[in-house]
Amino acid sequence: MKKYARPSIKLSIYIFGDDYTGGSYNDVIDRLQLLNTNKINGKPLARIHAVGFISQGVSGRFGVLMREVAKRNNGTFLALPNN
Repeated sequence: MKKYARPSIKLSIYIFGDDYTGGSYNDVIDRLQLLNTNKINGKPLARIHAVGFISQGVSGRFGVLMREVAKRNNGTFLALPNN
């Protein structure tokens, strides 16, 4: 975000994963919001999208976090089964 996000350019970020082992969702969400906010108009600098791979033995925490990250950053979250 620090290197590429600029108010004058369109930017999308894609996150791929299957699990989140961090302690708090709020820490991630708050940090992303701080880095991804245009200081002039308060809108996100980048759209953040995520793809989650759902499989047995995975807690589902990644999906919960990425659904909220995508929602707050004008992105889309897609959950795919891992067959």
